[in-house]
Amino acid sequence: MPVRYAQPAAGMVDAAEQALTAGLRDRSFRVSSLRDIRPGDARLAEARPVGSVSVADVLARVELSEVPIRVWQFVVTTVTGQPAPVATLEMLPGGPSERPRMLSLSSGPFTRSAADAIATAKAADDGADVFEVRLLQISALYVVVLWLHHDVQPARLVVLEPAPPGVRTRRVYSWPELLDALRPLALARSAES
Repeated sequence: MPVRYAQPAAGMVDAAEQALTAGLRDRSFRVSSLRDIRPGDARLAEARPVGSVSVADVLARVELSEVPIRVWQFVVTTVTGQPAPVATLEMLPGGPSERPRMLSLSSGPFTRSAADAIATAKAADDGADVFEVRLLQISALYVVVLWLHHDVQPARLVVLEPAPPGVRTRRVYSWPELLDALRPLALARSAES
């Protein structure tokens, strides 16, 4: 399936590159995969918008079209060696008079899982139109989803590894199917609150 990456707002890429370079130069990052990487050896690869869904949204069955894009995630790779991601850098968009700023840098299990899921989607020759790569986070449930967005066709959603029990990874969900799969987890979480 052909995929495309959205273009972040003006200034977002520059701010992300500056944050990455400054952190590598100052050695202020505590990410083990970046420990031995010098500023000139890291680069930002694709950027993807990240939507955020709460437990209440899952239970209310919010429409996917209503899910706000809260942050942009940049894949960090190295210019030497393998093009595999070594980390992801998340940026908060700035307001009308604010610069975008770095929210987080990580190299957890979702970094590699997202790359694998995107590669699998690209390899699927199902005659589909071009889908835009996005991510969807349901942080309270520790769920991250590859969100293949299309303006006309229904979205295709793939839960990334690791996933909580009861939610299958590597399966393509529709939005209603994913909400059904997440409902028991959301009910349990809301009962804890």
